[in-house]
Amino acid sequence: MAIPLANGFAMLTATIEEPRVGRWVASITATVDEGFTMGDPGDTIKLDFEDGLVEYEGTIIRGAVFGGKYEGLAVGGKGGLSTVIDAKAYIGVPMAVVLADLMALTGETLEGTTSEAVTSFTVAHWQRTSGQAQNALDAIREATGADWRIFRTGTLWFGSDTFPTLNFEHEHLDEDNSFGERLVSPKSGAPELRPGVTFDSERVQYVTTKLSPSSLTQTYLV
Repeated sequence: MAIPLANGFAMLTATIEEPRVGRWVASITATVDEGFTMGDPGDTIKLDFEDGLVEYEGTIIRGAVFGGKYEGLAVGGKGGLSTVIDAKAYIGVPMAVVLADLMALTGETLEGTTSEAVTSFTVAHWQRTSGQAQNALDAIREATGADWRIFRTGTLWFGSDTFPTLNFEHEHLDEDNSFGERLVSPKSGAPELRPGVTFDSERVQYVTTKLSPSSLTQTYLV
């Protein structure tokens, strides 16, 4: 199996939390050669598993090197959803305008496959409240009935999950039916399972990927 990489450096451990609604968060450690850096807060980070079989693109929130080992936290996208924005009133405009303003304020990129049912949704009066930009997305979700998620590509998607069937070779390790929790190990060594799909005849709502020096496992909730 190929060595998992973070900005080209070998990852030692990683925990990646991926909700079906929201943005993914990754906590990683990696070896960093002397004189090199993973990047500063606000810089792009790319996680690569199995030579590009699965990739993530996000933004470094914090990180530091201790004795040649990098420890850091990253989020999906540009990291702008925690930005505090001002209130704004809209009169008779489609959500495409509201979303465009949010993308400009946060630096995020709207995914091209975002549902037209969301972008064309129009109300006579829309009030964006002040606060974190993520709250504005949640308000749009509530009004339109659609969901939003930061894809692994780093883009922000709005739409309705169709839960397509996903199949890949894996080992089933454990399950807890009281919590709807399953644990698998993809045989490829890459985190192939993602939220918003149907896997083993069940709809996947949340995925936690754990990388260690000896294994990669994925816990998911249905």
